[in-house]
Amino acid sequence: GHPDDLESDLMARYRLLAGTSDFDIHEERLVVASGRTLWVQHSVALVRDEYGMPMFYVSNYEDITDAQSNQASLTVKAHHDPLTGLSNREQLRSRLAGILESPSRLTGTAALLYCDLDFFQVVNDSFGRDVGDVVLREVATRIAGTLSAGAEAARLSGDEFAVVLPHVADIVTAERVAERVRDAVAQPLEVGRESLSITMSVGVAAATPAIKPHRLLRNAEVALHRAKNQGRDRTVVYH
Repeated sequence: GHPDDLESDLMARYRLLAGTSDFDIHEERLVVASGRTLWVQHSVALVRDEYGMPMFYVSNYEDITDAQSNQASLTVKAHHDPLTGLSNREQLRSRLAGILESPSRLTGTAALLYCDLDFFQVVNDSFGRDVGDVVLREVATRIAGTLSAGAEAARLSGDEFAVVLPHVADIVTAERVAERVRDAVAQPLEVGRESLSITMSVGVAAATPAIKPHRLLRNAEVALHRAKNQGRDRTVVYH
C-alpha cells in the first residue's frame, strides 16, 4: 500500500473489528513492483466463525486509476483556462473568497490587479487568431513569471487577465507588482518572423474589511477603465 494511505486502511479494519459493520469499501493507492502508483477501490470484509469471533479478512481490489485520472482532468478543466492554463474566472472568485474570509488577514492587505492588453484586436486582425493565441499564451507566461509565491494569475476572458495578491504590505506594493507585470508584458515578442510589442493597462484595488469578491473585482475593473480612458499603457489605483 501507499504510505499515505496505510492509516485509512488500518482504520477500515479497526471499524470491522469493532463490530460496527462487516464490510467496508474505500479508495486508496497501491504501489506495484514497477514503482507505479495505482488508485484502487478496496473492498474488505471480515469473516467470523460460528461464535462471532473474527477469523480473517477478505479483500478485493478494483483498479480505478483511469477513472481517477479522468476525474482529476475534469477538475483541472473546470478550474482553468484551456488556452493559457491559468485559473479561470470562477476559480479566481473562489480563490478571492477564501482569501477575503481568512481570519489571518490581520496585517497588510489583499489586492487585485485587473489587466487588459491594449489594442489586442489589432493583433488578431493583422496576423490572425492563431498568432493572437500565441500572444495570449506568452502574456500568461510572463504575468505568472513575475509573481512571488502565493500570488495567482487568472485569465478572465479574451485579453483580460487578473492577478490576486493575497498579502501585500500596502497598495503601493501592489502598484509596484502591477508595474513589474506591465514591464514583462511590454518586452518584444517574437512570433515567426514578426517582432511584436504590446502594452497593457492595469487597474489595482485593495481589499477593505468585509468586502466581497465581486465588489473587489468591480473596483479593480473601474480602475482599469480609468487607465484606458487616461491613454492606456499605465497603472491606475482605485480610490
